[in-house]
Amino acid sequence: MIRALTILALSLWSTSASASWVDQFGREISFTFPGHAPVTLSKGNHTLADGIAAFDAVCLKTGFDKSAVEKAIQALSWGFTYKAETFPLTNAVDIGGWNTDDATVRVGIDLFFNKKAQCSVVVMTSDTPTADGMVDGLTAIIGKAPENAKKRYDKQGKPYPYFSPKWTVVNASGQSTTIYAQWSITSAGAVVFAVVGK
Repeated sequence: MIRALTILALSLWSTSASASWVDQFGREISFTFPGHAPVTLSKGNHTLADGIAAFDAVCLKTGFDKSAVEKAIQALSWGFTYKAETFPLTNAVDIGGWNTDDATVRVGIDLFFNKKAQCSVVVMTSDTPTADGMVDGLTAIIGKAPENAKKRYDKQGKPYPYFSPKWTVVNASGQSTTIYAQWSITSAGAVVFAVVGK
C-alpha cells in the first residue's frame, strides 16, 4: 500500500521527498507529496559511533514518547529543529520530525503506513559506516548479538558488506521491540537506526 501511494504521488504531482520512516518490518520508506521541500543530508562532524549513541539516547531510552524524544534531542546539541509536515490524506497525518544538516529523527504511533510504534534516527556520518561498526556499537548497548548474526557471513566466511543487523529486546517501558540498522536507500551514504514496537 505504501509503495503504491508513493508511486501514485510520483505519477500525479510535482513532488518532493519527506524524511525517512520505517514500515512494520523496519524497512526504510519515504513519501512524495506536493508542497514540501526534500530533506537532504550532508556530512557533518558526527561519526557512526555518535549516531549509535544518539539513537540510544533518543529512541531506545524514550519508549516512543514524543516529549521524551524532544528532550533527548535537545540534550544532544546537534542543532536539530522541528519541522511540521502533513501527509495529504482525507484525515491529514502528521509526519513531522526533527532535522539537522546531517541527521533526522522521527517518532510516531499508529500511523497509516505502520500501526506499530516507531522511532528512527538517520545519520550521514563523517566516517565510512560499516556493518561491523553497526553490529559492534549496538551490541555493546543492547547486550547481545543480533538475532540474524548467522547471516553476517557468506558460505565462504566472508562478511556481507551491507549486512543489516536486527535485535528483538524489551525496552525501558517493558515493551517488546525490534531494533534495526541498515544503509539508507533515500539518502545515499547515510545509515538508518530504527526501533519498532510489537
